[in-house]
Amino acid sequence: MRKCCVHKRTSAKQKTAKSMKIKSFFIPVLMAVIVSSLLPSCNSEEEVGETSPLCYISGFSLGTLKRDIYLSEDSFYTVTFNGAAFPMVIDQRSLTIANTDSLPCHTHVDAILANVSFTGLATYTYDDITWYNYSAQDSLNFSQPLKFQIYPTDGSGSRIYTVKVNVHQQDENDMTWKMMESEASIEGLASRGIVAGKDGMLVMMAKDGMGNVVCAKRTADAGTWTLSSVSLAEPCTETLKQTADGTLMMGCKDGSVVKSLDGINWTELLPAKANRLFAGVSEKRIYTIDTAGKSVVSYDMAGGNECKELLDDDATCLPESNVNLCVMEMKNGGKRLVMAGSSVENTDKSAELWSKPLSSAGGEEKSKWMYFSHNSDSRNACPDRKPLFVFPYDDGLIAFGGAGVDATAEAMDTIHYSPDYGITWMPMEKLCVPAELKSTKAELSATVDAEGFIWIVAGKETWRGRLNRVAFNKK
Repeated sequence: MRKCCVHKRTSAKQKTAKSMKIKSFFIPVLMAVIVSSLLPSCNSEEEVGETSPLCYISGFSLGTLKRDIYLSEDSFYTVTFNGAAFPMVIDQRSLTIANTDSLPCHTHVDAILANVSFTGLATYTYDDITWYNYSAQDSLNFSQPLKFQIYPTDGSGSRIYTVKVNVHQQDENDMTWKMMESEASIEGLASRGIVAGKDGMLVMMAKDGMGNVVCAKRTADAGTWTLSSVSLAEPCTETLKQTADGTLMMGCKDGSVVKSLDGINWTELLPAKANRLFAGVSEKRIYTIDTAGKSVVSYDMAGGNECKELLDDDATCLPESNVNLCVMEMKNGGKRLVMAGSSVENTDKSAELWSKPLSSAGGEEKSKWMYFSHNSDSRNACPDRKPLFVFPYDDGLIAFGGAGVDATAEAMDTIHYSPDYGITWMPMEKLCVPAELKSTKAELSATVDAEGFIWIVAGKETWRGRLNRVAFNKK
C-alpha cells in the first residue's frame, strides 16, 4: 500500500475513525455481511473478512459550479449552478465514477468542492505518484480523471476508484450544419415534399422537368438520392406527410389524396374533389381544407367518417396555400395540432395559424380549432413564406422557408421560434439556417428526423443541421 504524500493533515474521516468506539456488535457485523456480498474485496489478492472494516465510496456529488456564458468570442459573463443536478454514477464493479449527463460547455472543472461519502480512509491522486489525504474542504481539479483510494481502518487492503467529470465540448445553444453532398440528379425537381421515415430513410416526392411525379430516396447518414418513376394521374403538390405506422400520404393537383407504403406504388384514399387541399395527418385523422367553402374537413385514417371541423373564428382566415400541419407534444404530456399557411385575405407578412388540442381518448374531430390572430405590423407572428416549413422542435415550434409571400423577406433569412405552441414567434440568432442558403433561388424542401436533425434540400444541395442541446437532450 502506497504511503500518503507530504500533506500530513488528518482528514475529518480519520479523526472520526480514531475517536469513535463501537457501540454495538450486531449492527456493524450485519452491515459488513450485506455490503461485502455486493462489493469486490478491498484486496484482490487476499479476501477481507466479513467482520473487517470495509472500504468503498457510497456517494459522490459535485458542489456549486461556475460556467461562462459567451455573448461573443470576446464577451462573456459567469453564472453559478448546483452540480448535484448532474448525478455522478458509481459503478462498484468497474470502480468508476462519472456523470452520465455531461456538464454544460464552458463549465469550470479545475476547482470543485465534491461531496464524497465513504467507509474507511480516503486519499486521491492526479498522477499515481503523489497521494493526498482527502478532506471535504479540498478543491479538486477534474480537468483530467483522478483516482480515489479508500482504505479500511485495519489496513487490510484498499480500493481505487477512477473519477471522471464529463463536460460538453459544444455550446448547447449553437447550431451545427453540414452540407452532405451536391447532386445534379435532384437539381431540376420541383414542388417537392420530403419526410424522414422511422427506418432512417428520407423520402422526397417531386415533379421532374416533364411534370411527372418521381420518388427520391436516400439513407439519412450516407448514400445518395435514388430516383424512381411513379405512376400518378396528376402531379403532386408540396404536401407530403407520413402517418405513425409509416404510411405516406400526399395531396394531388385534382384534390385527391393518395397513400403508399414505399413511395413508388400509390392507391387512392380520397377521390378527386375541386377546391380540396390536403393539409396533413394526426395519429387518428386526415385533415383537408375546403378552399371554396372555407372549412376544415377531416376523415378517419381509412378515408371515411367525414366531419366538418369546428372553428372559433372567421373561416376566411383559413390558409389556402403553403399549408403546414403538425402534431406537437406539450410539456404537460398533452398534444396539440398546429396548422399554418397563406391566405389571400391576409395582405401582411404573417402566416395564418390555427391550433387545437388532441385527446388520447379519441373524438378529436369534436374539439374546436382556435385562430391565433395577429396585428397588422406582424410582430411576434409566424412568418409567411413560400414554401413554409413548420415543425415541432426544441420543446416549441420552428418556422422558416422561402421568400416572403409579400416579397419583403428573403429566402432562408432566419428561423423563427415559438415557445408557446404558436401564439408568439421570435427570430433566433443562433438557431439559424446555413449561411450559404440565405437568399437562395433554389427549389426548397425540408423535414426533421427522429434524432432532431433538420434536413434541407435546396436545388442540388442536401444539408443537415441540429441545435446542440437537442442532441444533448436525446442522450
